[in-house]
Amino acid sequence: MNKKDFIEVVRFLANDIGISENKLWNAKVTKLETGVTIKLRDEHRAIFNCIFGYKAFRKNIYDNTGVEFKGENYDLIFYDMLRNIFNKKDKLERSYRKLSKNNFFLRYEIQGHKVSGMDMFKNKSNTLLKLKSNWKYLGQNLLDTLDKVEFVDVISPDTYMDIKGGTKKQMSHYLIYKGIKKIGLENVRQLIEQMNPKKRAEYKKDFIKIYEEHLVKDRRNYEVIFRQKVEKKLSSLCK
Repeated sequence: MNKKDFIEVVRFLANDIGISENKLWNAKVTKLETGVTIKLRDEHRAIFNCIFGYKAFRKNIYDNTGVEFKGENYDLIFYDMLRNIFNKKDKLERSYRKLSKNNFFLRYEIQGHKVSGMDMFKNKSNTLLKLKSNWKYLGQNLLDTLDKVEFVDVISPDTYMDIKGGTKKQMSHYLIYKGIKKIGLENVRQLIEQMNPKKRAEYKKDFIKIYEEHLVKDRRNYEVIFRQKVEKKLSSLCK
């Protein structure tokens, strides 16, 4: 919700439970969940493979549907929102497949289990009034926390679409690219010099072509794409 909606919810809640609005604004916040849901495209589903680490938190991976980092006072979570809503049983699974065919909603959350134990929350959001006063901070904190998440370029969105349901050749080309990137282009050139002299020039041309084609695709990485989407979403919520 945006700030205006949050104020309306508190006003409604005060009226519903029969206490003054001023008293409710001073209510303590002991647990707090902040997050955004971002609509992405199908080629962005492999983002879970690229979310590598966060501080010293314990990492849990849920197939291709989510990544969780568990801490003492809070958890950091990324998950497929539709998969979370629809379980894997009978009609619900069919509904998920239908809805997720062209839709991927990625949920990014900070789940605070103990606000008093969280440096990011305890002095800025331990009452409803502070939440209202520091509304922009909540959004900025989501971005600052995201910047501390370690991403690895296991695969780019374009390459993911290439190999999803693709051929052995497409996968082989991708693995060749990753291998060249890992050991370095100059080292690859030196290795090619050890190959059959009659075919050396042809092999070199083929390997360089594969490398350059995938290099262009790899420049569109998940970390940049996702952060830009989060920034755009927060700008509309944190005015």
